[in-house]
Amino acid sequence: MSGFSEKLQKIKVYKNIDLRYVFDNGYFRNFYTHQFNQSYWQHQNKIAEFRRIHNNHKKTANTTKRAFGVISAAVVVASFNSTYVPWFVANIDNILIKITSVGVSGIVMSAPIVFVIWIFRDKNHLMELDNARKDTNLKEFQQLQRWATGNIEGDEDNADNKIALQISALHSLRGYLKGEYGESFRRGAYEIFRASLATQHQKILQEVKKQKNLSIADAINRCSLTKQLNIIAHEEWFNLLINHDFPTNNISLLGVDLQETYLHHRIYDETLDLSHAQLQGANLLHAQLQGANLWHTQLQGANLRHTQLQGANLIGAQLQGANLRHTQLQGANLIMHNYKGRI
Repeated sequence: MSGFSEKLQKIKVYKNIDLRYVFDNGYFRNFYTHQFNQSYWQHQNKIAEFRRIHNNHKKTANTTKRAFGVISAAVVVASFNSTYVPWFVANIDNILIKITSVGVSGIVMSAPIVFVIWIFRDKNHLMELDNARKDTNLKEFQQLQRWATGNIEGDEDNADNKIALQISALHSLRGYLKGEYGESFRRGAYEIFRASLATQHQKILQEVKKQKNLSIADAINRCSLTKQLNIIAHEEWFNLLINHDFPTNNISLLGVDLQETYLHHRIYDETLDLSHAQLQGANLLHAQLQGANLWHTQLQGANLRHTQLQGANLIGAQLQGANLRHTQLQGANLIMHNYKGRI
């Protein structure tokens, strides 16, 4: 009886499957390993939900799906043809109906040949369009890459216009980070944002070090480029940290607003690596970081109030001045050095 009850409980876990996402790419990844784990389905639903929110661009038409639809329709018509057309011919006296039935039968019989021709033409057409689009996108990406990294030719005295163009280029690169222009551009866009954040945040830290009374937040607000970069990091947190397989350790997120974010690796049971990350002054209010690797992460002055850090690796993390009020630290691996903050 206990065995039956256990099996019943396992089956009940399937009620956590969200039918809205069952056809989404990656929804059933590692299904056989974790299918009876409720937290697995909750994680899959979360990732699928955020993908819908942050990556709602239209994807290239899928020939395979369309082919499946055409084949299904052909099977239905063929079944109708084999069942009812002979009956019409044998039992209906109306010559017009007989001719129509035979005509329909001929069309159905020739459908596979037409379909094969169509599928090859369709794939070839999509390939040509994709190649043309890649060439155009590559040229645009290379130009945006130069501008986003500050490689802008022009009058040296016109610094404000250069910064404005750099900010505009960074915002334009968000589409490449999301994958709107193809997967091949995502890594390049990610590395541009990563390098830009690191460069600007180092400047902020140097400024704060020089001016003892200057806070990180005030220093960021005084620099329009850094402020816009942080806005992008705030709005694109999912594509910047979760929705890829790129390395996230050592990333700089100084003063970035990450409150209420779901900071888990997109693959269930894998660890989000934020070791050695720069998170000074970051807002992680109510953020979910269970099990994250925060080894030697810089968290000075960060807002960790109500942050979910159960099971996280916080060995060597710098938490001076951090707000740890109501932070969930159950099971966390925590060795704090010179901690002076609020609990």
